[in-house]
Amino acid sequence: MKTSYDNYKVRSLVGERTSWHGYWITSKRFYHIQGVHTYGYNRLPEFNSKIQNVHTLYRKSFSLKNIEIKRARLFITGDDIYKLYVNSEFVGEGPAQSYPFSYNYNCYDVTDLLKSGKNSIAVHIYYQGLFNIYLMSADNLSGMIAELSVEYIDGSEETVVSDKSWKYIECEAFTPRYIYGYQTQFSEDIDLNKYDREWRSADYL
Repeated sequence: MKTSYDNYKVRSLVGERTSWHGYWITSKRFYHIQGVHTYGYNRLPEFNSKIQNVHTLYRKSFSLKNIEIKRARLFITGDDIYKLYVNSEFVGEGPAQSYPFSYNYNCYDVTDLLKSGKNSIAVHIYYQGLFNIYLMSADNLSGMIAELSVEYIDGSEETVVSDKSWKYIECEAFTPRYIYGYQTQFSEDIDLNKYDREWRSADYL
């Protein structure tokens, strides 16, 4: 089965990722939609996507060996924007915006955030859907790719990647009322009764 990202890649950086073992993952809402390639600086409403202001929460629980970790690096990118959490701790957000035929990505040292036993990676992906010069959006593309590389002190290694085992939900807590700044952003009205903060934790069901 094809996803929206089968023809897209992630930009490689010298000395870092030259290939990925993980897969682009996306939600059911975007899975069979054809990507739209509209670029430029004309902020015209007719270029906006019919899908707008979608917040999707992805997560993966996994277990690590009871061995001291020498180094752990997490490589990630998302479309339009991601916020990354490891074991409920905020790690970072990105990526630097780029065209979808060559995505930028980030690499984080998460050695101190991991532990033996159960762990979790949680990612908040935001799809805006407006055509502007702030985000590469309004293209019907929303998703993420991630790869955690763990090196143990005994020389063994372990990898956790984004794949179909990850779980996701669409978060309904963010409700837009207005569009601001030359249609560069929505107002952010948040109903905290609909936002479950525990989704970031390793023990979340």
